[in-house]
Amino acid sequence: MYRVGVLALQGGVIEHMEMLNTIPEVEAVLVRKTEDLAEIDGLILPVWGTCAGMILLAKTIENQEETYLNVLDITVSRNAFGRQLESFDLVDLVPIVSDKPVQMRFV
Repeated sequence: MYRVGVLALQGGVIEHMEMLNTIPEVEAVLVRKTEDLAEIDGLILPVWGTCAGMILLAKTIENQEETYLNVLDITVSRNAFGRQLESFDLVDLVPIVSDKPVQMRFV
C-alpha cells in the first residue's frame, strides 16, 4: 500500500483525493503540515499557474531572491500577500476567445 499525499492548502484537493481513492493500492492522505510529509510515499501538488500557483511555479519572482518550485520559465510580480480582497467577476466579450460573452474572474 502506498500513502500518497495531496497538498491541501488550495486548489483541486477534493478532485485529487477522489481520484486517488479509486486506486486500490493507494491510501490518499491530506498534507497540511510539514510533519505530514514524513508519513507519505509521494505527493501531489494541485497547482494551476494562476495566482499563488503561478508564484509557486515561477523561475523568477520580482523583488524576491528565493523561488519555490522554479519550473515555469516566467517572471511574476507579487503585488500583495493574504486574501484577494479586491477580486471580482466580470462577463464581457473577448473576440479572440469567443463570439459570446465570457465569464472572467480577476484575482
